[in-house]
Amino acid sequence: MLGAAALAFCWKLAFGGLVVIGYDTMTYMYPYRFFAAEALKVGRIPLWNPHIFYGAPFLANLQSAVFYPPHLLFLVLPTEWAMNWSVIVHLALCAYLGYLAARVVVGVDAMSGAVGGALYGLSGFVGAQVGHLNQLNAAAWLPLALVTLHLALERRSPRWVAALAVVLGIQLLAGHAQESYMTVAVLGAYVLFRVALAARRGVRPLLSVGAWGVASLGVGGALAAGLAAVQLLPSSELTRYSIRAAGMTFGEAASFSLPP
Repeated sequence: MLGAAALAFCWKLAFGGLVVIGYDTMTYMYPYRFFAAEALKVGRIPLWNPHIFYGAPFLANLQSAVFYPPHLLFLVLPTEWAMNWSVIVHLALCAYLGYLAARVVVGVDAMSGAVGGALYGLSGFVGAQVGHLNQLNAAAWLPLALVTLHLALERRSPRWVAALAVVLGIQLLAGHAQESYMTVAVLGAYVLFRVALAARRGVRPLLSVGAWGVASLGVGGALAAGLAAVQLLPSSELTRYSIRAAGMTFGEAASFSLPP
């Protein structure tokens, strides 16, 4: 049902012969996805982009997302149609995984879960990221990360910690560091919430839940970094040459924020 809703929401992309457009989309996303796909089709890993200035690192740019698994779409479809279907698939993922989080983490009934999934997958925030494909790609995995963390805490199972690592690793490969940062912030807030609930039952439950929550996030995050190391290592090397390598002032960091 939620998949059909996402398809209906994007009917112009699926059936109307239209494509995603926008300044960042046309000048950044289309060229990057096309260049990566053309290289991979002939068995070449696109380390370097010779078409910008005198050349520039390509793979090391996190937003290239060369190793993101769903980008297989770009190997079998023309770039413009792969962009369309990437949007549709990830909106459907947002909706379904939002539904799953509502059902598993919150424990609501199926209808309420469907409403929750639709509120996330078809929300203004998610819809506004259509022109920033990597941000939409990364945002889709937040609900599943929350589900795997919840199950790791509920069942005290290393398997679910490993599942959390896989989800976070895939999200890192999607190529939007800020979304991964915000996902970890949400997971940390959820651990604190569980710790606060455990504190009402006494010191021992508090320590137990807190220790398992910290371990789950720490081990899961470390394993995720290892899984995504093929992208993170060159990206961290490139970061040292960025104009922001030394950080930003508070004024620069907050320049697009709402005033207090």
